[in-house]
Amino acid sequence: MIIIWSWLAGPYGEASWRVAGARHAGDRVICRDWPASASHLGQLEELAAQARTTGEVMILLHRQHGYSPAERQQLQQMRSDGYGAVRCFQFGEGSGPIYLTNNPRGLLGTHGTFSARVAYTGDTLLSVTAVADETARTLKAAHFSAIWQRFQHAWRALVFELREDLLQALVSTDTPGVVAPGAFYQWLRQDARRVLLLRLLSLAGRLRVGSALHRELLQQEAETERSLLFPEEGCASFGPAAVEARAQLAQLITKDLMATGNEVTLRQIRESFTNLLDTLPGPTYV
Repeated sequence: MIIIWSWLAGPYGEASWRVAGARHAGDRVICRDWPASASHLGQLEELAAQARTTGEVMILLHRQHGYSPAERQQLQQMRSDGYGAVRCFQFGEGSGPIYLTNNPRGLLGTHGTFSARVAYTGDTLLSVTAVADETARTLKAAHFSAIWQRFQHAWRALVFELREDLLQALVSTDTPGVVAPGAFYQWLRQDARRVLLLRLLSLAGRLRVGSALHRELLQQEAETERSLLFPEEGCASFGPAAVEARAQLAQLITKDLMATGNEVTLRQIRESFTNLLDTLPGPTYV
């Protein structure tokens, strides 16, 4: 795991950490504070290329470090040659399960550390840490595994939950089995379905990072303590079949659900989501 974050602001700086336990003998968390640049992208490619000779590589990029979609895609194209795949994900804004302030099994603390003081319930501050042995630069296996699995399976869980929430909302409002062109968007525009609308836009790749709508969905994540935003490159890491299934679902969303395209059936919606889920291996929840 390679984490691009503000490590130079903390006491550890740019370092490499082991993971406790015999099962994780080959696992490392490599910490770098590399803002996006041609030089740093080249160094990151070299680092990932070396690491993937022994297994899959996950690169977690802090949004404020500025790596563009094209740069992130370039990193993920190191695949299909007998070595481990490279998966890229973004994080930031202090939200999401990677932070100890949001998740007791998180990994990142505050100010470039793996530790934080938080109040999960009530007003009592608790010290939490992902560090097993500071001197030996070793992290707790439970924290490493929890974050690895959350990012690895994030897309599948997000697609599954959006499908279930959308279909449940449709059934609970007695929506007919066949929805006329344009009627679905009018249904989605209602205040009660605002978050569903934003999640569909995120799935379709229509929420620009930093936009008002993007910030609105991030705020909903913080308020509901749920993951709602689809990582930009998460789907591509599963291969061409997943990318094509997502494109087909995105077309249904943008052309029919949110525009006056064709009539839509509940069965069509369910099947489009299921087709995408079928291309995303692994468990829905970990």
